[in-house]
Amino acid sequence: MEKFNPNEFVKYNDQTDSQEPQFKKFDDLPAKYKDQFKPAPGGGFARIEAEENINKARNMAIAENNRREAALAYQKKSERQLARIIAEAEEQGEIAGAAYEEGAEEKK
Repeated sequence: MEKFNPNEFVKYNDQTDSQEPQFKKFDDLPAKYKDQFKPAPGGGFARIEAEENINKARNMAIAENNRREAALAYQKKSERQLARIIAEAEEQGEIAGAAYEEGAEEKK
């Protein structure tokens, strides 16, 4: 497949003084290069490879977000478990302290 070389089909945009090749519509592209591009929803066209990269980036962002959410959920669960363990340890400490004080009073 021959790569698209826009310099072979240079049309300049007089309104913006752009020196970049200008093709306003998908239909303006030379036929032999149309398989490398796709019509864009808002008009114009986009390179198929670019759309694939955008989709890949979007999927990677979703996966990263899901990973982050899972890590936060695990962290919150760990914090709750740790808080419960600390509360149980404090309660057991109070019980042991009370039992020690009772034993000390009985010995007197």
